[in-house]
Amino acid sequence: MSLRSSGRICQTSRFIAGGEWKQGPRRNSKKAKIQIMKNLFQTLLIIAVGGWLAQTARGAEDDPVKLAPRMYRVLLDNHQVRVLDVRLRPGQKTPMHSHPDYIIYALEGGTARFFDEKGKATTMHVRPGKCVWREDETHAVQNIGKHTIHVLNIEVKGVRMF
Repeated sequence: MSLRSSGRICQTSRFIAGGEWKQGPRRNSKKAKIQIMKNLFQTLLIIAVGGWLAQTARGAEDDPVKLAPRMYRVLLDNHQVRVLDVRLRPGQKTPMHSHPDYIIYALEGGTARFFDEKGKATTMHVRPGKCVWREDETHAVQNIGKHTIHVLNIEVKGVRMF
C-alpha cells in the first residue's frame, strides 16, 4: 500500500489468484465511485429478486388451499384480499401452512388448537359472529371441539402506507 504524508490511503492492494498483489484504483477516483455504485445496485437487485422468488416459492408450498382443498375454499381473490371459506370437522387437523396478516370471522363456532412451527400450542374458542385479527403466521389448526368450525379467513395482501 502507498500512503500519503497525511496518513490517508490513496491506493488499495488486493491479493489475487496466483499469489500476486494487484494495485486497485484510488478510493477517491471517479472510477472507484462508479464501481461502488454498480456493486451496490447489483447487490440490491439480487436481494430484491431473491426476496420476491422466495416469497413466491413460499406462497406456493404452504398455501392452505393447495395443501387442504377439502377444508379451504377460495371465495374471492384479488390484488387486495383473499377470502377463504374454512370448515373443520371435529378432530380434523390441517397440515402446517402460512397466512399473511388476516381476519377470522366465525360463522359457526367451536374450539380450535393452533400449533406454531415450533410445536407450541394455543387454544382459541370462537363464537358465531366473533372477529379476530391475526398477524402473518405459519401454523397447523385442529378442531378439538364437538362441532364443525366454519369461519371465513380474510387475508390482507400487500402493504399500505397511509
